[in-house]
Amino acid sequence: MLAAALLVRNRNYRLLFTAGALTNLGDGLIVLALPWLAALMTRDPVAIAAVAAAGRFPWLLFALPAGVIIDRSDKRKLIARADLLRAAIVFVIFLLATSEPVTGAIWLLAGLAFLLGSAEVLRDNVAQTILPAIVASEDLEAANGQLWSTEQLTGQFIGPPLAGVLIASSIGLPFGIDVAMLVFAAGLVWLISLPIQARVQISFRKALFEGIAFMRADRVLLRLAIVLGIANFLATATMTVQVLFAQDVLGLSAFF
Repeated sequence: MLAAALLVRNRNYRLLFTAGALTNLGDGLIVLALPWLAALMTRDPVAIAAVAAAGRFPWLLFALPAGVIIDRSDKRKLIARADLLRAAIVFVIFLLATSEPVTGAIWLLAGLAFLLGSAEVLRDNVAQTILPAIVASEDLEAANGQLWSTEQLTGQFIGPPLAGVLIASSIGLPFGIDVAMLVFAAGLVWLISLPIQARVQISFRKALFEGIAFMRADRVLLRLAIVLGIANFLATATMTVQVLFAQDVLGLSAFF
């Protein structure tokens, strides 16, 4: 009831919640559609794995620099622009999926996956940091729980099965729908009204090294980051071979 009331009474949170639900549903579509498209381009497991790894590698490279950028930016505009950038990248993937096969296209797809993952790092991090400016401190727990539950529901339970149904009709369909949802989500975030926020004034380099030093000094946080990194590595490795396993060993289509 508290979460429902929060959605009703808080316009800014309602906009952020709806935008997040749309983008996470789109992410769920891409989770299946991207490796499936890669498998249509080549049967080389290394190349398919490269596409999957390219989408996750930016989290290792850019998580800390993204934090520095976020502290210096208008968070609302940054989310909207990141979603528009992702829409542009996914649109290029859509064109790639619906065009005639081109030699070496799998490596272009890997490059696009890397760019998409980089924009996702920025978007997801800033979306978490903007929440305290949108909801009251006593509502943070409910808002975080609601956002996380919606992310898991749309990104893990609805998006991938829906992508399978869409791929059965056309491989380009999940990407086209994702483009539309990202553009709409960017428009919703742009409508959020926030007070002017203070910006970090220290240099980018100094702020980055302060972040690295803070993580190294906090042993619990460092161990948690390492454990999560290993867990995500194993999950991505498993996901990479699932498409080929489903197609070549189980003989399944995208729908089944």
